[in-house]
Amino acid sequence: MNDFKIIIEKHEDGFVAYPLGLKGVVVGQGDSYEGALADIKSATRFHIETFGDEVFETDSPVLETFVAETPNNFRPARCCVNPTVEKSRNIYQSELKYD
Repeated sequence: MNDFKIIIEKHEDGFVAYPLGLKGVVVGQGDSYEGALADIKSATRFHIETFGDEVFETDSPVLETFVAETPNNFRPARCCVNPTVEKSRNIYQSELKYD
């Protein structure tokens, strides 16, 4: 059994979810927290069933996830700021176990 974490972001138009610790792109969405969580669980199961256990990142597993807020005038040097990330105010963390 592999454990990994799921990030769920609340946006103005709904919730977006994605797992940490998997190779590839897996995204879920929903109108509610529960809807996004159910969608990402389904998408993650499909991803693992399709590509096998090699999708689990084993080199550097995610141990914990932290969210830090920055002042409104913060802009990283020599980098573009992703407006989607800036919009996100509420981020929830959930764990998913897969057999």
